[in-house]
Amino acid sequence: MSMISEIKRIGGYPVNIRTIAAIFVGLIFIISGFTKAMDPLGLKEIFKDYFFAFELRKPAYALDDMMTWSHGTVSLVSGVLLSAIEFMIGLCLLLGVKIRYMSYFAFFFMVFFTPLTLFLAIYDPFSHCGCFGNAIILSNWETFIKNIIILIPAILIFINKKEYKSSFSCKWDWVIMISGFIFIIIFSYLRY
Repeated sequence: MSMISEIKRIGGYPVNIRTIAAIFVGLIFIISGFTKAMDPLGLKEIFKDYFFAFELRKPAYALDDMMTWSHGTVSLVSGVLLSAIEFMIGLCLLLGVKIRYMSYFAFFFMVFFTPLTLFLAIYDPFSHCGCFGNAIILSNWETFIKNIIILIPAILIFINKKEYKSSFSCKWDWVIMISGFIFIIIFSYLRY
């Protein structure tokens, strides 16, 4: 009996390590995307901190000027898009929508952000990473440990991506994905 095999039935549905991993990572991504979307102006400031810390502020502000928008628009748009993508990935993992594809996004998000948070923990350019916007403040070291914990099930999901079956028809998969993405964009706009 493999570790990934069925371990229990809850309400008639098989539950296994893959399912638990998808639910866990999905919930974290949903919470992260939603809490960022709750405060788009705070998220804009967090992105400005990132642009400043990594000396990307000049290209970002130059892009703002080219678009004739006010300074910080690139930070705002980047933050809102990140929160919408995170929310969509989480929703898909939680509901079993296109997990084969979402496993790539979740895996690469974690592979990118885990070393980034290690850098933040070591060099401490600002006090917190903004993983949950300003709703839940974690130190840079707490964030790095959190990312290690999330990376493990994200790897499990990625390795076993072919084992997941979609919970809905292809049409409904797209409706759920796009609806989740648009919901967070509209929610952020209304909170702006």
